[in-house]
Amino acid sequence: MKKVIISVLTLVFILSASFIVLAKKEAKKNEVYFLIRGTPAEVELWKKAVNAFMKENKGIKVRMEHTPYNEYWTKIQTMMAGGLAPDVIFLESTRVASFIKIGQLLALDDYVKKDKEFNKNDFYPESINAYMFQNKLYGIPNDIAIYAIYFNKDMFDQNGVKYPNGTWNWEEFKKACIALTRDDNKDGVPETFGFNIGWTYYLWIWQNSGDFYDNPKNPTKAVINSPEVKGALQYLKDLIYKYKASPSFAQASSFGNSAEMFMTGRVAMIIEGHWMVPEFRNIKSFKWDVADITAAELPKGKVKANYGAGSCFAIPKVARNRENAWKLIKFLSGDKGQEILIKSGLSTPALRTPKITKLFLDSRPPANNKVFLDMISYAHLPPLIPRYNEMSDTMYRELDSFWLNEKSADEVLKTLEKKLNEFIK
Repeated sequence: MKKVIISVLTLVFILSASFIVLAKKEAKKNEVYFLIRGTPAEVELWKKAVNAFMKENKGIKVRMEHTPYNEYWTKIQTMMAGGLAPDVIFLESTRVASFIKIGQLLALDDYVKKDKEFNKNDFYPESINAYMFQNKLYGIPNDIAIYAIYFNKDMFDQNGVKYPNGTWNWEEFKKACIALTRDDNKDGVPETFGFNIGWTYYLWIWQNSGDFYDNPKNPTKAVINSPEVKGALQYLKDLIYKYKASPSFAQASSFGNSAEMFMTGRVAMIIEGHWMVPEFRNIKSFKWDVADITAAELPKGKVKANYGAGSCFAIPKVARNRENAWKLIKFLSGDKGQEILIKSGLSTPALRTPKITKLFLDSRPPANNKVFLDMISYAHLPPLIPRYNEMSDTMYRELDSFWLNEKSADEVLKTLEKKLNEFIK
């Protein structure tokens, strides 16, 4: 009798345990694990968007977890390697290739085809193209990283310089930089500079018809050692050393980053993305706006170009809740999710629906938001290679000696050509 009682109790325990496991599986089935990165302000925006999604989809719970930017990428890779990844991840376009190369991302084409509420044509083609590899789509765009010239209107007025416009070429841009540079106490260090170069040499290389590789999507060789690249770099270097209209990299390191220099009135112009708008809206000491970066258009025979990267939502292959992950992505990248982000001024939308376009254009300052949308058609993809970040770091390191006036463009580009080729072997 005792054995029977024990057997019954054992059976009850087993059945109870089974029900618990099933209950947990059911709970997990309706939970979407969303791993994000970003500043505290961005996290608050994501919380609002996720809460709006759960309010509309009451049967789905989103477990959102934030990881600091520098730790984010390692964490994703570690989780994927262990076979337990988030259901939705937030990727940069420059990092997507590294995940695809080792088969870690789910192609989203089947979801796009069968979902009648989702229309790929609602996005700018340039943003969708950033996540297409071998005719498969691996990410749904959240934003597009278009850059513009931010300019201090008061400094332009005080120095009698006309605001940037579509007639500018490189020569006129240089003249404006010189006119906006002031060294009133004649100590050799200007109180104000016309422009800060920062990392923006990418954009000048592209505008001068240069590039890093022969094909951004499928590179076969480096083409950085060219007259076009050399010409762009030398033009920027001359702004520093010949005309003293931009701080040297050594000077800039003591002044702060480009945004800080702009906000403190140290420089009249910088090139940045729309993500600086929330911070710049706090400026009270001067008036500012944005101008088309292609307003600094090149002389005849050259091209207009801008940066075409951005961020996207993706689903890892090992995700356990793909269907609900897709629902979350569709919401965040659609009108309702994007409305929350666009109102903050944080990003340039990849979504081009009438509602989001109007919302973006009406969100001020800046008054001239339209330039960000106008420049999307000039978006230029950075090289989409698995080792992009290593390549980018190598570029910065090698160019340091050029910016510090220790090596010529010929010397640096010859070395870079060899190193860039190693990244695509």
